[in-house]
Amino acid sequence: LKEVMTHINEDKRKTEAQKQIFDVVYEVDGCPANLLSSHRSLIQRVETVSLGEHPCDRGEQVTLFLFNDCLEIARKRHKVIGTFRSPHDRTRPPASLKHIHLMPLSQIKKVLDIRETEDCHNAFALLVRPPTEQANVLLSFQMTSEELPKESWLKMLCRHVANTICKADAGIPSPSLVSLPSFFERRSHTLSRSTTHLI
Repeated sequence: LKEVMTHINEDKRKTEAQKQIFDVVYEVDGCPANLLSSHRSLIQRVETVSLGEHPCDRGEQVTLFLFNDCLEIARKRHKVIGTFRSPHDRTRPPASLKHIHLMPLSQIKKVLDIRETEDCHNAFALLVRPPTEQANVLLSFQMTSEELPKESWLKMLCRHVANTICKADAGIPSPSLVSLPSFFERRSHTLSRSTTHLI
């Protein structure tokens, strides 16, 4: 009986994990179908504002969905358009988010904790290397929800990046601290110079 209950609970957990992914696919317009995978599970959702020019314009509302092996980046839709639905499918609202990028966690080279200042709270950045780029790209965000402490989010993100690239947690340094003055230099060449020590 104990084995049967264990199997039932495991099936229930898998079903719930798949439902969470389906919810993301429905909420994010243009979300890639390959997000749906039996080995994938949603770990955390974080609401942010983009601070740089990547992955979208500065000031855009961006939602990050952390999965155990990838990061779905979506922005808030400027205008929610209802798509045609059958009369039987009236429970789902139109997608409120627009897909930007589905990034394997292995592309994240650094998780950067940006120092707190009077002007900037809960900011962090990701140094990523997309396969289409010749150099690292810096994605910077500011968390807009107080529910999840920034420190907890960054540790969670680092742990899953470490798991994806098959390194023990002990081998991954805690998020690097970047000082804001150098981080927010306007000129891109200055910015790239100030972050070379992180690569």
